[in-house]
Amino acid sequence: MPADLTEALKQAYGAKARERDGAMVAPWKLEERARFLAELRQSGSRLLLELGSGPGHDGRFFLEHGLSVVCIDLCPEMVMLCRVKGLEAYEMDVLRLDFPAASFDAVFALNSLLHVPKASIRAVLQGIHRILRPGGLFIQFAAETFDVMYFRRLEPGSRGRTHFQSMILRRAADSPGTPLLAHAGARSATSAP
Repeated sequence: MPADLTEALKQAYGAKARERDGAMVAPWKLEERARFLAELRQSGSRLLLELGSGPGHDGRFFLEHGLSVVCIDLCPEMVMLCRVKGLEAYEMDVLRLDFPAASFDAVFALNSLLHVPKASIRAVLQGIHRILRPGGLFIQFAAETFDVMYFRRLEPGSRGRTHFQSMILRRAADSPGTPLLAHAGARSATSAP
């Protein structure tokens, strides 16, 4: 990410780290997290990377449910809060995922990639694809190299507009770079109301 954006995010989230640590997790997020956990269990996933982990609420949830969890966040205050919760955590930019290829069974990035500039999202998704094992799961955005397993529009807003979309994606195992729309399930999932 551009250095000025990275620094602005660090400052903004660092200033509110304690407040975010004490905040309740929204009910719809709890529901999506539980659904992802069910998919992780069904697939036999054991090692999860959380991108933009914040204070570690979600990472701790997954840890308490038997997964090994690694958290990354841009903000050193958030990394410290994760470590206090017993999580392995690193200060790291999603554009520079410093992990070996195919090293994670799953990636959890609920609400964190919204800060990635549009011009960089493809590179971020390629990095996620690189660190996921074939068949690994990813929850956040659709990309050309993932199959959509689950899609849901969430409408928590008061004006009836869709504010969030939740997806569970699987790294395409048939070739490194299989277009998302080449999969029949993706067409029906993305057109769901």
